[in-house]
Amino acid sequence: MAAMTRRIETRAGRIVATVALFVVATIAVSFVVGVLGSSNAVWGEDNQYGRVDIPGTKVLRLPAGTVDVSAAVALPGRGNETPSLPLPKGLSLTVTPLRGAGRPVVRNDVGDTENADDDRVDTQRRVWRIDVPSDGDYRVAARGSFLGIAVNPELWFGHGPPIPGALAPVIAAVLVALGGLVWLVAVPRLRRRRAS
Repeated sequence: MAAMTRRIETRAGRIVATVALFVVATIAVSFVVGVLGSSNAVWGEDNQYGRVDIPGTKVLRLPAGTVDVSAAVALPGRGNETPSLPLPKGLSLTVTPLRGAGRPVVRNDVGDTENADDDRVDTQRRVWRIDVPSDGDYRVAARGSFLGIAVNPELWFGHGPPIPGALAPVIAAVLVALGGLVWLVAVPRLRRRRAS
């Protein structure tokens, strides 16, 4: 009976130790994934190429490549949660090249609502992506009205990180699990090779 109890305690201890190690490793890897994949410090800001009031027109210097365009607003009475930002039907964007810049392609690409880290607004949602063929100046015209929805509406031009912050722990858990599986397969093989 004592031997059986000892075996169960050992097995339970191993399970608890494995779970604890998995949690600690996931937290550590989440930090790395968050900094490298979800941090604006590494990837830039959602408004790094400029802002345009809605409605409004402005000339922006855009780089070649893909630029995200987000609607950024302040939602009156918003609490701690991030409510879904409704987009008005008349919201539109026109991007016109100036001084020999290439003709950009504007694509609808509506994303999820996110928090906005800014003094004037608190909520943002990606609406479009622009494929910019060459660096240059572009006249940007935003049309639409957020009347009755939000205040201080503007379009942000930039690009955020490729991994949403909420996914960092999930990606970290998958990486730790895969690493653990590789460890479980590789270590016994190495021990067998050393023994023979």
